Amino acid sequence: MHINLTELFSQTVEDVTIRRTLEMDRLEFGGESFELNKPINIEFEVTQLGEGEYLTQGKVEAELVMYCNRCMNEVISIVEGQFTK
Repeated sequence: MHINLTELFSQTVEDVTIRRTLEMDRLEFGGESFELNKPINIEFEVTQLGEGEYLTQGKVEAELVMYCNRCMNEVISIVEGQFTK
């Protein structure tokens, strides 16, 4: 996902909240492949700290389809994470 920060901050705003949904069937992570139950939701705020300097804080949520090791029934696992950069 690419976002042009120059366009976002060409106005007189100091921070912008962005919400996106990523439509994917599978997620590759840590050498493993996971089936997704629904699209990945991402929400983050970009704050302009100075000329060409930004702080990004947000969260991501995904529902993974996994299988129980004992009974092999399908299990939906909600994975959430926060990030700051």
